[in-house]
Amino acid sequence: MRFGFSSAALLGVVLNCGCSQDEFRTAPTVLGDAGPAQVTPPRTSGEGGVGVARAAQALPDAGAPKHDEATRALARELDARVEPRAGTTEAGSSDAAVADATTQMDASSEPVRPCEDGKAGPPMVSITPPSGPSYCIDTTEVTVSDYAAFLASNPPLSLLPATVCAWKKSFVPDGVFPPAGGADLPVSSVDWCDAAAYCAFAGKHLCGKVGGGSNAYTDFAKPASEWYFACSAGGKTTFPYGSTFDPSACVGVDFDGTSGFQPTTDTPHDVGSATRCHGQTAPFSAIYDMAGNVAEWEDSCDSTGGSADYCHVRGDSYREGNETTMPCGYAPRMTRSYRGGYIGFRCCSEM
Repeated sequence: MRFGFSSAALLGVVLNCGCSQDEFRTAPTVLGDAGPAQVTPPRTSGEGGVGVARAAQALPDAGAPKHDEATRALARELDARVEPRAGTTEAGSSDAAVADATTQMDASSEPVRPCEDGKAGPPMVSITPPSGPSYCIDTTEVTVSDYAAFLASNPPLSLLPATVCAWKKSFVPDGVFPPAGGADLPVSSVDWCDAAAYCAFAGKHLCGKVGGGSNAYTDFAKPASEWYFACSAGGKTTFPYGSTFDPSACVGVDFDGTSGFQPTTDTPHDVGSATRCHGQTAPFSAIYDMAGNVAEWEDSCDSTGGSADYCHVRGDSYREGNETTMPCGYAPRMTRSYRGGYIGFRCCSEM
C-alpha cells in the first residue's frame, strides 16, 4: 500500500506588526511548575480580523510545503510494513504491527488513511496506547508555510475556543511573517489560542488528553497526555531518542557544538532536519523534534479564565534546550496569550 500525505499550499506573506526583531530574543525564561512563573507577555497583534484578511490578500501563489525528512521517513516506514492487500503481512511482520501502522482496505478500493484524509498541515502517524483509544499526531511541528496557508484562508474567529480565547482579534504572528527563506521552519511567535485555532482549521486539535479534551494540568508526565506519550515512546524513554542525553541529537542550545546560547548559530532549523531527533521504534520513529527546535503549546492549562491562564509548553527549544529542560516529562508554562519566537506547536487528532 502506498501512502500519500496531505499538505497545505505554500503561501508567502510579508507582514510587519511593528515588532522589532529583538522581540524574538527577549522573552522571559520559561519556568517550570516547581516555582512561580513571572510572565509579562510582549505585545500581541491588535490588527483584528481585518489583519488576517489583509494577510490573505497579500499572499502570492507558490509551491507546497515539503515536510521532506518527516514525510519520507514516515512513508518508508509504513510502506515497508504493509502489503497491497488487506490482511497480508511481510515475512516477520505481525498482524498487530500492521494494524498499528495502517487501516484495512479492500483490494479494489482506495486506501483509508484516518490520520490523513481531510486534514491540513504536517503528515500524521497513529499511536495506540495500551489503555485508551488510538490517536494521531503530527510527525513534525507546524511550519511557516502551513500557517501561511491558514492565514490565506481568512480564518474566522469562530475557530477559537469561545470562552478562553474571547480576547483574541487576530491570528497573524508577531514580527515579520514569514521569515525570509523560512517556509519549512516551525512557525513561532504564536500564542495558545493561535495554535488551537490552526489545529481546528486543519481538522485536528491541539494535543491534549488521550481520548479527547484538555489534559489535566498535573498530568504532564503521565500516559494520559497525548504529547508526553508520543515523546517518551509510551513512557519508556526520557528523551524522544532514548534515556541518555545527547546534545547533538535535537536542536537545543548545544546542537551547534558550542556550549551555551550563541545568537548566530543557535536558531530554529527546518522541521525534521535533525535526523536523529525521533523515537527508536515504530510509530515513534516517525515523529520528529519533540525535543528542541521550538517549544510546543499543549492543551493543558491551570484554569479556564482566559488570557492569563498558565498553559504547558513542551520540549523546550533552540534557545534554552538542555539536559534539564528537554526531557519529555519537563513541563514549563507560559500564559495563554504569550507569544515568543521560540514557541510553536503541533496538532493531534482522533482516529
